[in-house]
Amino acid sequence: MLHDQVEEIQNSYTTVLDSTEYRKKIQKMLMLKFALHYKAPLIAFIKYFEFQHLDGEDWTITMTRGFAPGGDFLEKFRVKPNAALYMNLYERLSKYNA
Repeated sequence: MLHDQVEEIQNSYTTVLDSTEYRKKIQKMLMLKFALHYKAPLIAFIKYFEFQHLDGEDWTITMTRGFAPGGDFLEKFRVKPNAALYMNLYERLSKYNA
């Protein structure tokens, strides 16, 4: 029943998630994970933002949330999943063990 409801909603979406956009999102999160997990990249990250007189914490929060404030931000999430996203979900869920 839930599957049918989700499928009906997704079928109402007219656009498919662009593979390039999906790849950019994954690359962005991997770079952030690397930059914030290890000491040397983290120090370089902090120094860069200090040098540019920018708020690194605000930038990081904005980047990890995935959407800018204001506007109808839900519209950009109302897209059909692409094959890469389906494959990622399949891989992660097939290895899930409650």
